[in-house]
Amino acid sequence: MPMLADLTVCAARHFSDYTDPTGTRAFRAYDRQGCPRVLEPVDFFAPALLDAPLHGEHVRDMFLPSGPYRILRDAMDRVLADEDASVAQFKDQDLTAAAGPWSLVRGALVACESTPDIKAVKVTKVLHRKRPALVPIFDSRVAAFYGVSRNKPWDFWPVIQDELLQHADWLHHLTKNTLTPDGRPVTELRALDIVVWEHVTSGCTELSRTNE
Repeated sequence: MPMLADLTVCAARHFSDYTDPTGTRAFRAYDRQGCPRVLEPVDFFAPALLDAPLHGEHVRDMFLPSGPYRILRDAMDRVLADEDASVAQFKDQDLTAAAGPWSLVRGALVACESTPDIKAVKVTKVLHRKRPALVPIFDSRVAAFYGVSRNKPWDFWPVIQDELLQHADWLHHLTKNTLTPDGRPVTELRALDIVVWEHVTSGCTELSRTNE
């Protein structure tokens, strides 16, 4: 199974290509946080920029007084309302804890098990914009890179956490001269997603020979 360390020869190019202001990737549109404490209807359409569109009727259902989609929205709102979650780093989270920032994210992921057509991919693509240091994007191409099934997001989180623990400094160095379109530092978590996604999507065949 390839890992982030295998992409050291091409990572800087992939990151630069994805964040290029004249490029065709979603960075200039998706990576705009908006109000960090509020989920507006428009925020639920942002995953479409990452090839994961939500149906309009499901977004409308999130703003009904009750029902499974409203329960999901309430669970996502709790992530945004939590002070600790606003500054938490994914690499520091206890993924099994019953309390704390990741437990709130896990609550939203559990809630989406009851919402047809909105699963972990779309939930994380909504929440990542608001909490880009805490919520990994569960993307099918990135998951496939790591040998994780698109139907098993719970297998994905520890893999990404291990990658961050090993390579946070390198990822920080990669991002240090780049800001989001609204002037924020690019998180190491977002950088990891960008590098791996761009590597897979671009069909890059370069791999570092890390075992030599």
